[in-house]
Amino acid sequence: MVKRRTLQFQFILLYTNNTMSLVVKIQFGQDTRRVSVSSGLPNFQALADLLLRLFPNLNLHDYAIRYTDPENDLI
Repeated sequence: MVKRRTLQFQFILLYTNNTMSLVVKIQFGQDTRRVSVSSGLPNFQALADLLLRLFPNLNLHDYAIRYTDPENDLI
């Protein structure tokens, strides 16, 4: 079995000036990026498209995409 490298993300809700925005925090090795998402919670395909825009040389088949929940558990 091939061991996959891990790419982690979490959703952060921010409230500013009486508006709510969703930020996706993505950690890829030592690189951490935060991206605002305007269209609500993305589905998996939208998340994969976002990852490929941020990291164009990324081959998603080589990675396990993990979500960090509010209790800091990896899912």
